[in-house]
Amino acid sequence: MRGRNFNMRCSFNPYEGKEKYIFISYSHSDSEIIIPILEELNSNGYRIWYDDGIEWGSEWPESVAQHLHNCEICMAFHSYSSILSPNCRQEINYALKKNKGILSVYLEDVELSDGMDMQLTSYQSTFLYQYDNMNQFFKKLIHTQLLQCCRIDFSATSLKKKFDTNCENVKADSKYSFDKELEVKFGEIKKKTEEESILVKKIKNLKVKKFIEEFEEEVVRNDKSEKETFNAEISLTPVEWQYKNPYYGCESWTGWHFTLPNIPGVTTRVFEMIRKIDYDTLSAYYICELLDSTISDDEKETTYYEDYPQHEGNELIILHFKSNEVYVNTGILKDDKVSISKRPIIIEKSQKIDKTELYLNPVAYNTRDMTDEMLLEVKCSKENIVIWREADISESVPIVIDSDTALPVKRELYYDELSQGWKARIKLIQDKLYYAFQVKVENPELSNMEIATYYRNGLYEFPKDIIKAIEYLEKENSALSTYQISDIFRNEKSVSDYEMYSKYLRLAISKGCDQAIIEDAINKYLKNEKEESNTIWDSLTNLKDESGLKDFIIGYFIETSYFQGKENEAYDYYWKSACKHFKPALVRLGRDDIDLEKVFERRDYNENRKNGLALAHYAMGAILYYGIGINSEMKEGIQVFEKAAELGSKLAMKELYRIYGYGSIFENRKRSLYLLRKLEEDDKSLSNELANRLWDGIGCEQNNENDIIAYRITEKLAQEGNRVAQHNLGWANRMGRGCNVNYKEAMKLFMEAQRPSSYFYIADMYENGLGVDCNQQEALKYYQIAADKGSKRAIDRLKKMSAQED
Repeated sequence: MRGRNFNMRCSFNPYEGKEKYIFISYSHSDSEIIIPILEELNSNGYRIWYDDGIEWGSEWPESVAQHLHNCEICMAFHSYSSILSPNCRQEINYALKKNKGILSVYLEDVELSDGMDMQLTSYQSTFLYQYDNMNQFFKKLIHTQLLQCCRIDFSATSLKKKFDTNCENVKADSKYSFDKELEVKFGEIKKKTEEESILVKKIKNLKVKKFIEEFEEEVVRNDKSEKETFNAEISLTPVEWQYKNPYYGCESWTGWHFTLPNIPGVTTRVFEMIRKIDYDTLSAYYICELLDSTISDDEKETTYYEDYPQHEGNELIILHFKSNEVYVNTGILKDDKVSISKRPIIIEKSQKIDKTELYLNPVAYNTRDMTDEMLLEVKCSKENIVIWREADISESVPIVIDSDTALPVKRELYYDELSQGWKARIKLIQDKLYYAFQVKVENPELSNMEIATYYRNGLYEFPKDIIKAIEYLEKENSALSTYQISDIFRNEKSVSDYEMYSKYLRLAISKGCDQAIIEDAINKYLKNEKEESNTIWDSLTNLKDESGLKDFIIGYFIETSYFQGKENEAYDYYWKSACKHFKPALVRLGRDDIDLEKVFERRDYNENRKNGLALAHYAMGAILYYGIGINSEMKEGIQVFEKAAELGSKLAMKELYRIYGYGSIFENRKRSLYLLRKLEEDDKSLSNELANRLWDGIGCEQNNENDIIAYRITEKLAQEGNRVAQHNLGWANRMGRGCNVNYKEAMKLFMEAQRPSSYFYIADMYENGLGVDCNQQEALKYYQIAADKGSKRAIDRLKKMSAQED
């Protein structure tokens, strides 16, 4: 007999094998909502074990422990039911003990026990109940980086190695591939395009010109830009560092979005091109994913959302569908801005049958491989005959788009029992128009520099291996690879050696590496070696650096008086750097971008000299700490951030507040609290955190003076209706922290807060007669409400009350 009642009935079997997989921890009463989640994960290639896989007669704890011990990730579903389940708590505790990766999925707004909450604080969480629909949640979950190691590698090379070892047994008719046929057609279309007559090309150019005019007209009509003024709040924090709340360990990710005008009679779809790496073949390829979008209420524009912005930018393909034509643009989303190619490519639908159009070859169906639903679709449909085509198993397959909806047609992955391998298929409608495109990497083979980077950082399934990284850098034997070796000896703890760093930095300089020359100049500047200033001036001004880094550094050295007698030239160098779109220079000039036709920048520069020096230090700190244009020097970056903070830079204070925060390698609670207090003066979203730190004595003494300050801060927020603040203020009144004990006020605030722990305190006050008459029925009522909302303390209290009655 099993240890609990199992209701989980997924369409797939729990994973049993030696590959990395996800262990599912859940309460059986949540099966109805969990099954679709697991089905979605399975359909996207994730290996999953759930407890329906326990063999009859097995002892429940032993079987679970075995699968939990062998898993890579434990995905824990939290709900009102799961927090009451001893089994769920045991599974999570065991996963923590075995140092498993943990992803918490909150099905409901529940409150974990203090102990469990504390242990899971540093692990990743996602909150299903906060999503408007399941599709949004699925997209986030499927792309969660933590889970990727448990996903089947859909690259052709990988799946062929794992599953298609018996290909010789597969019948000839199953070797047909829809994607290979597409590839042939792509070649024919390319050849035809190259052979087009001059007249055809001119007609296409006229159409493109007309489309551009329509698009530009809509852009101007929807232009909402304001007059540009000096902006001292442009952040240089890379997107991958943009987290919030370093004290509580909660990470909040904010993606980017952009808006395009809607052109009448045109449907626009935006795809992201994502570069992927195949570790087995040491090659690169692209996949394309459709971006989510929303149309404005007046239907004049559409906003597109990029959930995972990249520091180096996100590459885009923008398709504009008209009745008989498709216009193809490329673009890049970087620093919250989109740059779009000025001249799109036009693809026309032929009005007559043409050899370059794709008319599918007849393929014999193996009816044994088709489900009853598929057979029914093929046999019974008259007007829209459904055709299933065998496709390639690969992430880099062509994107096929339905002409009616302008949306991609999804492929389906299935396991073929006959060939004992995984296969893919695509569902099409006979005699219907589809568009298709594919992105190819021009030089797919990885360079030695790329391989070294992946080994050094453990990216794309490459194991972290510093020795391998150095081997590939030495094999490259270039100025830049030598510079990268110097950085390894400087920043990698396992091989840290300052003498080796200096040796390879000098070697990189001798080979003419611009970054090494600039880094050497910065090192001497930071050591205040003024006797070297003339030599550094000569070495920097003679560089041919086109990135803008050199010009910024010269401007910064002038502004901070390292280079003497050139005070009026700092702006000119910042300007040169900004014209090359070097963002730290734009930050120093207080501009999102530079307009060469405007003359305001120098005037603004002169009028904002005081703020400007703080911005210069902030920008330089970011260059050093984040490694913008050169290798990262975090300690030196912190020192420069501190200079900026001393001059009042809020941007630098935010950087340092996070850097010194809880769990950081540079943790400094006292300094972090000081900065938090300064920032909270202008940013009230930080008020609750500041109050909690003061009450808890994090970075300060726990005393009455700090309690009073925390109370006053929280009181203002509570008056504005902030429920967290209302609860905290109720707790303060109940405990007398920062005020006299006031049970009546505490009860009022707990009632307003309506949080699980608020109801626990209400029940406790009724049970013990604190500010109200003792009332066991009311106490039981509110303990039950708190327990239903997930309060562990309320659950424990109800158990004790039940035991006392027995």
